[in-house]
Amino acid sequence: MRRLLLTPSMGVALVALVVAASGGAYAAVKSSPSIISACVHHKGGGLYVAHKCARHDARLRWDVTGPPGRQGAQGVMGLQGAAGQPGGAGIQGRPGIQGPPGPFVATLPSGKTLTGDYRTTSVGGVFVADTQSFAFPLASSPTVHFVGIGATPPAQCPGTASSPKAAPGSLCVYATEGSISATAVNIFNPETNEGPDASPRGFSVADTDSDTFSTGSWAVTAP
Repeated sequence: MRRLLLTPSMGVALVALVVAASGGAYAAVKSSPSIISACVHHKGGGLYVAHKCARHDARLRWDVTGPPGRQGAQGVMGLQGAAGQPGGAGIQGRPGIQGPPGPFVATLPSGKTLTGDYRTTSVGGVFVADTQSFAFPLASSPTVHFVGIGATPPAQCPGTASSPKAAPGSLCVYATEGSISATAVNIFNPETNEGPDASPRGFSVADTDSDTFSTGSWAVTAP
């Protein structure tokens, strides 16, 4: 086999030429896409290209790309950028369309409760009645119940003077202070002056004895 003898300088030049021209892809002297191969003459170290090196000569292989270097040190953190400008205010939305007016009930719905307070006095034989008008009229007149101070309320009046309650169809009047007994208050219909009674629209409270007074609360629930 005829061999091409290369001096060291020629070998280096040849390798440089191979790498520059083909990026290491020289089929005659490579064993893989990334490795270059050449023979080293045992006398003088000259390089030559051959598929099989001569006896006593060694084959030299090297990577087209060298091994990666060590990772460098982390760089210094950059300075913080300037704060951005605040955004402008958004556009105000258009006002909504006004809804229709709510219904105005003709009578208090069944089971709904109205509450209030009363005060009545009687001085020197002059009786001053306190008339209470319901915010919404009832469908019919309620049944009247009076709960005196310390008295046990009936089943139709499950509340107290501080938290007045009434069963459906009932008017419960709770006394909190006064100089009269549980039976000394007159609750009557202001339209007929009859009692104990109330109208679908309200009721009146008056003392039955001279020089007395009574204060309290009330609750009425629609039947």
